[in-house]
Parts: sequence; C-alpha cells; structure tokens
Amino acid sequence: MTDKSQKIPFEYFQWKHDLIAELRAGSQVAKTKNGPIEYAIKGQAEPFVVGFHGGPGGYDQAFPLWSDITEKGFSLLSWSRPGYLRTPLSVGYTFKEQADALATLLEYLDIQQVAALGFSAGGTGAIFFAAYYPDRVWALVLESAVTQYYRFVPRDRLTEQFFARILFNDPAVWVYNQIAAHYPKFALKSMMMKESSLDNEELNEALQHILQDPEKVSHLMEIIKSMSPFSLRKEGLENDLSQLAAIDGLPMEKIQAPALVIHGTDDGDVPFHHAEYAASKIRGAELFPVPGGFHILSLSDNILEIREKRLNMLMKHQP
Repeated sequence: MTDKSQKIPFEYFQWKHDLIAELRAGSQVAKTKNGPIEYAIKGQAEPFVVGFHGGPGGYDQAFPLWSDITEKGFSLLSWSRPGYLRTPLSVGYTFKEQADALATLLEYLDIQQVAALGFSAGGTGAIFFAAYYPDRVWALVLESAVTQYYRFVPRDRLTEQFFARILFNDPAVWVYNQIAAHYPKFALKSMMMKESSLDNEELNEALQHILQDPEKVSHLMEIIKSMSPFSLRKEGLENDLSQLAAIDGLPMEKIQAPALVIHGTDDGDVPFHHAEYAASKIRGAELFPVPGGFHILSLSDNILEIREKRLNMLMKHQP
C-alpha cells in the first residue's frame, strides 16, 4: 500500500510548518477565566478598536481588513474567536459566550472601552458584544455582516467543488496559495464567483480592476493566507455555520453605541438584505451601501470611500 503522504511535495510540509510558526510568533495567548484566548495588538495607546474576523479566519485576518485605521492613531486589538487557531472552541460556543470571552480578554488587558468592527460571521459576534456590554463599546461598525438566519448554499457546481475539495483540505489550500501567487486571476475569479452576485460581464470588469491594482492583488494574497491552514480554523468555521443556521433574532435593539452598517449591494455570500435589516433594528444606525460591492469589500472599487466613511465615524465617536 502506498503512503498518501509520499505523494505530497516536501514544499507543502515546509509551507505549513513555516506558516504555523509565523502565526504563533505574531500573537500571544491570554489565560483568562474563560480559558486561553489568542490575541495580537497593533498600536500602543487608546483609543482601541477590536476586530471580529470572519470564517474561516483568525486573529491574523483583522490586520489586512482594517490596517488603515492603525495609521490614523487607533490601536487594533485582534483576537482569534473560539475554534480558530489557538483559541479553543470551549471558550465559547455561542455568540453570547464569545462576547463574554472577549469581555474577560479586555479585563486581562486592562482595556476599558473599544469600538467593535465585525466582518461577515464576526459581525454577529460584534452585535452580541455591543448589545450585552454597552459600557464597553463606544462605536460599532458592521461590514458584510451576518445579521439574520444564514445557511451556506453553493450557487453552482464550481463553488461547491471549491469548498469541498480546496477549502477543507490543507494540501489543496497550499496548492491554491501557490496558484494565487502565480496566477492571481484564477484565484480571484474562483473567489468572486462565490462572494458576489455579479453577472459575468460585471464580474470580469471588476476582476480586471482588481488585477490592475498591485495593492489589491497583494491584499488578495493576505486574505487567502488568513484562511490557511484550514485545519487550524476548521472547528471554528463549523461552529460558526452551526450557530448562524440557528439564528432566530439577534439582540440588536439592545445596542446603544453609534453604528455604521457597510455592505456591498452585490454580496453573493451574505445578501444585502442583512444590512438593511440591521440598519432598521439598531437604533440610529447608518446604512452605507457599496454599489457593485461584493463580500470582500476591501477589494471593491469603492475601498477609498469605505475607509473614509469608517474612519470618519470612528474619529467622530472616539472617547
């Protein structure tokens, strides 16, 4: 019988070893009363902003998503939500338990207040934190956030194969990283087919705009990297999907902090009506639609406007 591992190139094992070493070197683990929580901070002083990454993700995903805010005097606290990287799932299965876990992390770090930034599935966690810890949150920003019942349904055969054969398989994720590095068009198009509802003509036009921007191509690589290796993020994603499929109303009416809801009108993963619903339920929330924007808003043509809107909101409400 042939050992399957013999068919996997040595480069894959080196890649995985180096990536895990890099991830561990870039973070710390706090021993809180709720259990170990992995985190990293970019910046040195208040005001603090805490990032809730999407799924799959980890503490490392917040930095490519929101790197611009640290250039404007804010400190970004990023943490690995339960089930991702070095934060065990036992720290918090439900989004309410995850909010409680974050509160203990803030106590551990002696951080009194934060603005909460939530992306995709992380947006649900940000909602719970803002709702149940109003004295801790001075602003809430939701981006491409899940705010209602959510169940992932592949829109076509290619998307289904992408998830079944690539995302859930570390060697295939390594191959995808290599392809993205040398053929970014292929990697980007496969991602956009899942993350957008654009028709073929619109998708190809958006694709060309991104490929002509070296900063966005580099950003694409960072996003793909923040989903790798999948084996260290699998438990968190599976729990997220289970929790999101059980949503029967979120405590948005409890939120007291000023809120900004940013969402692409052509988000093919989390439909735009999630944003409309959140804006209607959170008192005083402002809805900022991104025309033609898809799930990864940081790759959209409107990224400069998005950054300006987000930054102005944070600067306006910072304590």
